[in-house]
Amino acid sequence: MSRAATSPTRAGIPTGCQAGAHRQKTTAGWLFVLGLLVPSLQAEMLATEARNEMIDGLEELAKWCTKAKLLKTRNKLYERLLQIDPDHATARKWLRYAKRDGKWMRPRPYREPRDYQREYLPAFRKRHAALLTRVVAPLLEAIRAGPAARRAEALDAAIRYAPEDSAVRKLNGEVKHGGRWVLRETLTALKRRRTLQNLAAKALRAVPEPKESSLTATEKRLGLTWRAVRQGQWWRGVATTDERELRNALRACDASAGFIAAALPDKKRLLSGTGMTRFNYGLYLLDGRIQGTTFCDAHPKFTERERKFSARLAGTHVPGTRQQVAWNSTERGRHDSSTRTAVAVCLGLRYGKTPGWVAEGFGMYLSHHLTGTRLTTFVERSRYARDNNAKQKIDLWVRMQARGSDWLDLAREAREPKPPDLRFLMQKGLNQMDVNDLLHSYAVAAFFIEGRPRQASRFLAAVCGEKPDIDQALASVCDLSVPRLNARVGRWLKETSRLSGG
Repeated sequence: MSRAATSPTRAGIPTGCQAGAHRQKTTAGWLFVLGLLVPSLQAEMLATEARNEMIDGLEELAKWCTKAKLLKTRNKLYERLLQIDPDHATARKWLRYAKRDGKWMRPRPYREPRDYQREYLPAFRKRHAALLTRVVAPLLEAIRAGPAARRAEALDAAIRYAPEDSAVRKLNGEVKHGGRWVLRETLTALKRRRTLQNLAAKALRAVPEPKESSLTATEKRLGLTWRAVRQGQWWRGVATTDERELRNALRACDASAGFIAAALPDKKRLLSGTGMTRFNYGLYLLDGRIQGTTFCDAHPKFTERERKFSARLAGTHVPGTRQQVAWNSTERGRHDSSTRTAVAVCLGLRYGKTPGWVAEGFGMYLSHHLTGTRLTTFVERSRYARDNNAKQKIDLWVRMQARGSDWLDLAREAREPKPPDLRFLMQKGLNQMDVNDLLHSYAVAAFFIEGRPRQASRFLAAVCGEKPDIDQALASVCDLSVPRLNARVGRWLKETSRLSGG
């Protein structure tokens, strides 16, 4: 895996006046606490009421179906009951379940009964619709008018107890497509993927051709034979490889700003390569590890400790400067490494300090559109995390690097059987991340850039910087919680894979 750095009180009985003040203060305190708890308590009570109403209604409707001899429809109702109450005795009985070794089992083959008196189906639909209305109406009121905590809880309850209700589906951000409900982000992503490819190509075409430049005194003393020196729009490059490779690398670096500005539209956080030359961003392309070692040994900015650290990498930044050096063994690797660095620089300029999962997930996603490769991961100048599953991770990395590999499909596969803990992932440093973390971060990045492009930049601004609060960021920008985001990303991965033919 290629890596690049980046007060006591007085005793006695109070007077009547003092006692009254004491009681008043205590009451006010309790009222304050209750005021904080009321939305959460109301939400919990509302969800419980909806659950009880749904169970009672399904039980009553199932009994009616038995009398009407709509046995197939009755069993469908009992299946819904088991989704709400997994140990529902009557449902387990009619569905032919029995407990064995503590687990519910059903003999095979299970034969589904028939609806014998189908003339009663219209009456069933009317009764079923009335049940959904009774359950959903108070939940919809809470979703549309309640405080944030109550809205989220009410929506979760509505989805859980009345998933077929169209009003609930729409409030959950779903649309009908091909006769099925899918997430709005799914259809947005399928349309936007080609747009993103075009934006990347446009950004590459828009940058000017790099111009000839000259070596500095320090560069002349590094003991390397330089074959090309060029100044791009805002990146300067020096290479021991060849002029064509350097020009291509500089164009991709220069295009990073324009592509990010287009892919993450945000009028409040404008980003352009124009005028960035004052930052003196630079790139060195070296032909292999031996030249990389020569560069680090000879360059005055490197300490012995930094040389030892860099020896394990395929590139690093020159300490105390804005210069990046890449010595990957292939042109493809050097091109990927330099572009990922430029994308990381742009994300840092626009959003401030980027957490590890943002640097890896969003960085890898964005640079891939410019290079077509995903080869470079970043590390921090600290100890590496211990990995007890190194072989498994290496095998996964090999699959990730296979020609034509679909990282979003791999991310969907990696979520099974247990989805990732996004809160834990979002607290990890670069050196604590593994390839699974990279895949999950990449999936979140794709979900926002492809599925929620109008919120993506504001979301990044909220989760970057010093000590970001991911829960607050999601609630304020997206009206989501971390668990709901996780569930939504998982569903989005499945839907986009199915609808795109993956």
